[in-house]
Amino acid sequence: MAPRNSQDLQYEWIIATKSNEKMTRSLYCGRDSETTLANLFAMYLRAKGDVSDWKAVGRFGGIVSEFSNLDVSTIAVYLGIDTSDLIKPHQRVTTTGHREKLQWELAGFDDEILLFERRINYV
Repeated sequence: MAPRNSQDLQYEWIIATKSNEKMTRSLYCGRDSETTLANLFAMYLRAKGDVSDWKAVGRFGGIVSEFSNLDVSTIAVYLGIDTSDLIKPHQRVTTTGHREKLQWELAGFDDEILLFERRINYV
């Protein structure tokens, strides 16, 4: 069933890393997808520090630029890269019951897998 209005939606943006069968998650929830992602981006980078030499930085920044309310140049500055290095994401959407999910898999920092996803819950 489709939601009646935006009040019926809850957005979850998640960054999860999997290394040696251990899963670590960063999560931010809210009623506005763009602001929720911007908040997760700021929180995640604050914990990580300099990410400019990360293999997947362009893809990560491309997802943030596509789905957040942050300016492209702001994203590039925080990531320590050029705006031309941002890579537009390919979207993979799955829908099950009262949930819609977008998910990307990126190379992590230390040979781990980084999962980046947005879930929309119809409440």
